[in-house]
Amino acid sequence: MAYCMKCGKKIDDDAFFCPACGARTRAGAAAGAGSPFDEVREAIAKAGKEMEKALAKAAKEMEDAIKSIHENAKEALKEKTTTCPSCKEVNPSSASYCSKCGAKLTD
Repeated sequence: MAYCMKCGKKIDDDAFFCPACGARTRAGAAAGAGSPFDEVREAIAKAGKEMEKALAKAAKEMEDAIKSIHENAKEALKEKTTTCPSCKEVNPSSASYCSKCGAKLTD
């Protein structure tokens, strides 16, 4: 039975890390065992980069979708309005008379 050099707790002779404090043991150092914290840190960094790319892609897709919706809405509004020939007021295409000056809009 061995003892942890950091916290003094008993550890198995073949343990790479102390189960009490997480310190790497002599056996772990000899085997070149990396710290579990290093692995976690690397995984988090990798996940962070992947998330950043995914968020940038999603933001671009949202921007494109909003532009498309805006253009479609502008086109829909153009199709559903009529301009008064007398005063240039924009009226719904279903209107027969101008809401501003009362002029007839349709024949």
